[in-house]
Amino acid sequence: MYKLQQSRPNLSRQEYINHFVQEGFDEEHVVVVHDQIRAFIQMDEFSIYPEDDLRKIYGIADLDDIELIDSICKKLNLRSAQDPEIEALNNEMTSFNARYILSLSKKLAAKSGDQMT
Repeated sequence: MYKLQQSRPNLSRQEYINHFVQEGFDEEHVVVVHDQIRAFIQMDEFSIYPEDDLRKIYGIADLDDIELIDSICKKLNLRSAQDPEIEALNNEMTSFNARYILSLSKKLAAKSGDQMT
């Protein structure tokens, strides 16, 4: 992990947020995802990157990923993701990273909005 940190420049929280906002993700979602990942991995000095595979780099196990997703959904006042939604996203994306979580939260928010109308 130390070697990885030394091999790449630090990425600030704002740069991380801007990266995803420019891709069309909701800023509130990006902030929550960033902050929850940072809290979950408990590595304050480690610069997290948008493309970081959370399982491979930070050792987040299969059940821990659900816990992380649930904590993010709770912070965003979204319902928890269901297995079929996660399985569908697993078929689209091969890496469990921030983009994965943001894509899931975006879909959950859209479904939540559909149910309100």
